[in-house]
Amino acid sequence: ISEDLSDKQHELLNFAFDVAKSDGIKFPQYLQGILMQESRGCSDKNFRVAGLTNKPTDRYFGCGQIKLVAAKAVMSRYPEMWKYLESKTDEELTARLILDDKFNIRVSSKYALMMGINENPTKAITAYNLGQGGAQSVDPNEHAYTKSVKKFSETMKNVQGKTARLQSSSSQIKLVQNEAI
Repeated sequence: ISEDLSDKQHELLNFAFDVAKSDGIKFPQYLQGILMQESRGCSDKNFRVAGLTNKPTDRYFGCGQIKLVAAKAVMSRYPEMWKYLESKTDEELTARLILDDKFNIRVSSKYALMMGINENPTKAITAYNLGQGGAQSVDPNEHAYTKSVKKFSETMKNVQGKTARLQSSSSQIKLVQNEAI
């Protein structure tokens, strides 16, 4: 999979791994898988704003396809995230979700934590997509979104050789760091 990725995708997926790991996500490649499923690693044609036929409050933004309501929940639970914004307005929050890939990834990581990614990854991945209420109405093990994220995550985990630009284990982190030196 990583042979098809651009340098920008590699950079953002590596960033996602680092953010997820620093946030305490036990399997950071799950965040990479979410980003691949949501926006093909921040590269889909219309990933900046999706759901344009939805009401404005039901649109999805950026790499992680985060709704404003989800981002506001993250900001409420993790108030230190406000340091990335100059104001605490919905407009600026929306703009940052759309235009700042790294901010969006940080919010996505925290949202995955809120969905319980460390306690029950399968259920949390489903909840990331459907919300916690929606996740109750489906079998997470059979949910197509969840299966796809897990498949992407496994691909990230098994990256080898020249494609080791994607981090998926501490040994690969060292490899990537050594290549940079």
